[in-house]
Amino acid sequence: MYEYLRGILTVKEPEYAVVDVNGIGFYVSIPLSTFEKLPQINNETLLHIHYHQSQDSVRLFGFLEPSERKMFRLLLSTSGVGPKLALAVLSTLSVGRIVSSILEGDSKTISTVPGLGKKTAQKLIVELKDKVDTISGLEQSSDDSIHSEVFLSAETALVNLGYIKYEVRKSLKFLTEQKSYNDVEKLIKDAIKQLYRKG
Repeated sequence: MYEYLRGILTVKEPEYAVVDVNGIGFYVSIPLSTFEKLPQINNETLLHIHYHQSQDSVRLFGFLEPSERKMFRLLLSTSGVGPKLALAVLSTLSVGRIVSSILEGDSKTISTVPGLGKKTAQKLIVELKDKVDTISGLEQSSDDSIHSEVFLSAETALVNLGYIKYEVRKSLKFLTEQKSYNDVEKLIKDAIKQLYRKG
């Protein structure tokens, strides 16, 4: 129903913002990650919107980054996770950290979110492991540098050979941290050796 709101930021709080669009003030629930990046009051802002309707209410959720909204929607698709808990996840962990934790099966990090227990963390990992790769721009965790063309070519080739993507990524990341690769074929061969040893 709503894709985004562009207007003047009139209220800015850790849990919500009010955006004035042509004289209409929209109350938008936000995660801390968005609050920290919002401009000063009375400046223009643009929030990517998720429209949520339940039996009791209609709410708007806003995010500065499209990747945050996509992660929010993925979290909502998990059984037992509602908007409040999904916001808590995004308020506690960056999108990149959530992605890497899910791919690595790191339930300990995910369960640091207030109100999210170990069982729910494990459920998130199981249900989202094959979905988080759809989040554009998050091929690497938030702390990683952009992968080289050699890295990406090797990753594509290995996935096409049938290897699991997150395992390929971990192996390639390990290898390229040890030394620099200019030869795609060499990187692929070394990765296959490492993946074979893991298997």
